[in-house]
Amino acid sequence: MSTIKVDTVQSTGGGAVTLTNQTAAKAFCTWHPRNNTLNGTFNVASLTDSAVGVKHFTPTNNMANDDYAMTGMIKFYHIAYDDTNSTTSSFKLRSYYVDNTSGGRAEYDHNSGNENAFVVFGDLA
Repeated sequence: MSTIKVDTVQSTGGGAVTLTNQTAAKAFCTWHPRNNTLNGTFNVASLTDSAVGVKHFTPTNNMANDDYAMTGMIKFYHIAYDDTNSTTSSFKLRSYYVDNTSGGRAEYDHNSGNENAFVVFGDLA
């Protein structure tokens, strides 16, 4: 049996390497909601707190198109991928809770708990 050990894999064009398993996650992130620090990440360079309940995450390597799937969670509340402003170079997340009085949803400020998370599936550029 042979063993191959490598430190770096690079595509012929020098860009991001497409994972051989197309069902593997292309990005994930955990972040601390109170101070907006990134904790564990893969293919996430930074985050911007855009508004109450709205965060934009910048990938290290862009997605091939804006048809990727994204899901996430925050403690005790809901998080939703917002495809209205998500692009190949920015993941937008909105968090909310169900308003008991009207049955609608209200924005939530991500500030509960110590860690929130999301994962992205799709094709890299």
